Amino acid sequence: MSKVVEISPTTRHEGHSKLVLKVNDQGIIETGNWCSITPVRGVEKLAVGKTPEQVPKIASRVCGICPIAHTLAATEAMEASIKCEIPKDAKMLRHILQLANRLHSIALHDILILPDLYIPGTEMQINPFTAEEPVRTVAK
Repeated sequence: MSKVVEISPTTRHEGHSKLVLKVNDQGIIETGNWCSITPVRGVEKLAVGKTPEQVPKIASRVCGICPIAHTLAATEAMEASIKCEIPKDAKMLRHILQLANRLHSIALHDILILPDLYIPGTEMQINPFTAEEPVRTVAK
């Protein structure tokens, strides 16, 4: 007889989500479903009555994980609202910035999940903010 294991909410990432696993009697996962819902940030309401220069600054502060992505999205929305076409070089620079944002995001998410991990072969969790060895070396 299978049992259902639900982890809700999962943490250490943006948005709200849950993980639902169907596990058989041998402890083997038969199915797994990850349900993710990114909550409404409300940037559109925050932008009402603001100047086009203010909106990207506001948007960059609604999420501590991905301010660059929100800034660029808000900038492109403002440009689209006035039918502004930017030069090819500017598009390329934005693309480079988005790629840098991905690198930053991956590194940040790796740090955020460290407390969920253990040093192999031990019962010691990895806390990236401790000076205790060997945890500190592993976290670095």
